[in-house]
Amino acid sequence: MLEQPLSIDLAKQTDVLQLLPCLPLLMNEARRSHLLIQYHRQPIWSMPENSTAQHVVVVHQETDSQVQVNRVMDGKKQKETLSHGSCIVIPADILHQSSWEQEVEFTLLLLEPTYLAQIAHETVDSDCVELIPQFAKLDSVISNIGFALKAELDGNGAKGHLYLESATTFLAAHLLRHYCTRTPSLPDYSGGLPKYKLREAIAYIHEHLSEEISLEAIASHLHMSQYYFCHLFKQSMGISPYQYVLRQRIDKAKQLLKQRHLAITDVALECGFANQTHFTKHFRKLMGTTPKAYREL
Repeated sequence: MLEQPLSIDLAKQTDVLQLLPCLPLLMNEARRSHLLIQYHRQPIWSMPENSTAQHVVVVHQETDSQVQVNRVMDGKKQKETLSHGSCIVIPADILHQSSWEQEVEFTLLLLEPTYLAQIAHETVDSDCVELIPQFAKLDSVISNIGFALKAELDGNGAKGHLYLESATTFLAAHLLRHYCTRTPSLPDYSGGLPKYKLREAIAYIHEHLSEEISLEAIASHLHMSQYYFCHLFKQSMGISPYQYVLRQRIDKAKQLLKQRHLAITDVALECGFANQTHFTKHFRKLMGTTPKAYREL
């Protein structure tokens, strides 16, 4: 009797172990994001046939060697030679299996189908959003997103939720543009946000600077999609919403550090950083010195 393909939810650890011998070494919190990131190092293995609840984007991290992989996806077979940055796109609910004969290292970007449909909502019928399976290929946009999000896992989420939301939106838009059965007409508006909406966005950011600012919340406040808000805000300001928020937090911190009765930990929290370590890391990167050294100047 033939074995039935597995139906897998990769957000569940028990389901991961139905496909792979080892749990991911690093991962983010699925409940807080439309994108689950998992960093894996797996031994020689033959993965059973399966379909997943999420769209799966694989970014290989191999730096010193190439890896041979036998892959079957949507009934098609291919023998692949994977190197650093090789990407595979496995749409949700597509049958897939693969095997390899040496240890592999890769990052999985697991995107919720409902979120991809949400990003596409303004440009195509959500019911028609269908990704095209992609065997191993080089896509610098996807690989750079994968490397950046792996680094974010290494840094224990130092850049925060807004950074992850921005990366998720960018990845979704890229997949829709290049790997969708119906290419959405995501227009490149020129001129940026209308001035009144830009003022509203900046006012919202400053009002919530001490809190965890959500891209979804800002876009909702402006009655816009996340994709268009990010795109038009950058046109208006020359930097992304994440970079703008970070700079405003550092500027606020510089003012608060002048109040010597405030502990640096309190300054960090008042400016919206998760903790003093994250605050110090970002402050040093932008200012070239630590908050303590800046205060003593």
